[in-house]
Amino acid sequence: MRKLVHAGMVLLLILAMFGCTSTKDKPVPTEESHKVDVIPESPPASADPTDPADSEAEIPVLPLKEYVELPAKHYVEAIEALSDSELRVKLTDMQTDIETNRSYWALIDMNTKTITKTDDIVEEMPPGHWEVESPTGKWIAEWDMNTPGIWGIATDTGDKTQWTDSDGDRNPLWLSDGSGFYYLHSTGVNLGDGAGFEATLAYYDIATRKSTVLSYEKGFWGGLRWLVPDVSIVATNGFDDVIGLKIIHLPEGTEKQIIDTSNLDYLDYAIHKEAGQLLITDYGKFAWYDCKGDIANLLEWPVELDESTRKNPNYVEGGNPYEQPFYESGVNGGRVGPHGLQFSPDGKHLSYLLGAIGESIDDKVPGVKMVISHVDGTDPALVLDDYVRMDRDYVWSPSSKRIFIAFSTDEARERTYIGRISVE
Repeated sequence: MRKLVHAGMVLLLILAMFGCTSTKDKPVPTEESHKVDVIPESPPASADPTDPADSEAEIPVLPLKEYVELPAKHYVEAIEALSDSELRVKLTDMQTDIETNRSYWALIDMNTKTITKTDDIVEEMPPGHWEVESPTGKWIAEWDMNTPGIWGIATDTGDKTQWTDSDGDRNPLWLSDGSGFYYLHSTGVNLGDGAGFEATLAYYDIATRKSTVLSYEKGFWGGLRWLVPDVSIVATNGFDDVIGLKIIHLPEGTEKQIIDTSNLDYLDYAIHKEAGQLLITDYGKFAWYDCKGDIANLLEWPVELDESTRKNPNYVEGGNPYEQPFYESGVNGGRVGPHGLQFSPDGKHLSYLLGAIGESIDDKVPGVKMVISHVDGTDPALVLDDYVRMDRDYVWSPSSKRIFIAFSTDEARERTYIGRISVE
């Protein structure tokens, strides 16, 4: 049962990673909405625990100096960094009955410590409906769970055309010039057990309006993402309690299975766009793969960064991660390791969370710290003074000089903070 729960969590992560967002979920702030406070009766957020406005409240000691405190029982669903000081944050207000919880977008200015609501209710895409715009902006590819095929919408006229016609066709991955896209073509064979239709890789050409089914493996495919645009694709193909990742090299027509494992707890991955490499963290090691699926680099997890990252002397490579965990802090405790991998926008740094994976009553490590290293994983350094509770809610600024994190502490779990970390 535990594996099935973890599998569900990982499937949600994969859907988020490979899914497509819509501009409908990103309303544009107006001058009028810019003037509305998030919670008018709330005191202004302060980065100084001794500020008179907070003098009557018991404020925990936080592991970084620059932060903004959100109103009580407000939780972060998404963060978008607009600059080194300004964020666009999707918040959920859970102060009232759960049935009346509301979500909205807000702007946070880390310099002035202000929170400004921009939209009262967030308009979501209909359930089971997705769309992705072409790189040129000329087309929108649209598909849903109830309509056969992938459809094209001309952005200049709004005219809608059916491009493919199979039930279950999905996940269009546009070429950089917008001339066509690769997608998952449904063969019509139901795999059963909730896996949906059997699929394989296909290509659609906009000019000829023709689909070509390619000669790759048929089976369960979960999503597509560019490793190197127009050249190499990372595809998910694990189902149920298995994570599968493979790399498809289009010029040579090859596909290599990189990951096929039921060890869901310690696995995470990210794409380094500039290098065209896939980075995987998988129990005890980091592994980099090139655009053909060959190993480019291997590195052991960091050790001796603090008291919680001492290596377990009984660790055995390839052993049972629950009986012989990599870190001493995982012995007879919760899961401990790197996760939440991200590369800085300029491609020069790797960041990740290091500490408890998820949350368990067995945890010896009270949350996570953040690590920043060179892009190849070398010279790792902790950048928080203490452990915090996070759920991968962090983002780099466009300049790669700041990281913004959403976090809480064990001393004040009902409060969420947005913190700013300098990377220079």
